[in-house]
Amino acid sequence: MDDVPFIRKRQIERELELQYPDYYSKYSLVTFRPEMPYAQAMHQGRQQDKLLLDICAQDNFDQIPLEEYHRRLQNLVAV
Repeated sequence: MDDVPFIRKRQIERELELQYPDYYSKYSLVTFRPEMPYAQAMHQGRQQDKLLLDICAQDNFDQIPLEEYHRRLQNLVAV
């Protein structure tokens, strides 16, 4: 059984990382951001994962522009 929301999330993450230099997936946060404490990177990464998975579980996920994903993620990090 495929995990469709997860596959969609990974596609969105790849696009975000290519288009927005300030976006880091959970993996990138933990692996490539040594200035960020591990606990903070995991917390932020989990929040991002939850938001993206929730969006990607919706039928209209592909109608949401990449800019909107980025804006929502930026708002999440700012909290």
